[in-house]
Amino acid sequence: MIQATFRITVPDGKREELLEVLFCLKGPTEVVQGCRAFQILQDVEHENVLTCWEQWETQDHLEEHLRSERFRLLLPYIEM
Repeated sequence: MIQATFRITVPDGKREELLEVLFCLKGPTEVVQGCRAFQILQDVEHENVLTCWEQWETQDHLEEHLRSERFRLLLPYIEM
């Protein structure tokens, strides 16, 4: 089992937009073969810090997800 975590510090005024993108990504990702879990976590001390935690059956499943069109929607927010 493989776990992936990425943390995003959201610029002011972009939090709701990022949450919308993450929720649009969550549902379709959870039904992809190899995905065991996809959670969106809120930092209790910093409202603009969000963490995505994913669990995959294999490294290949994770890598396929990272190359997917779905995941590419998230890249501009990670680069912020």
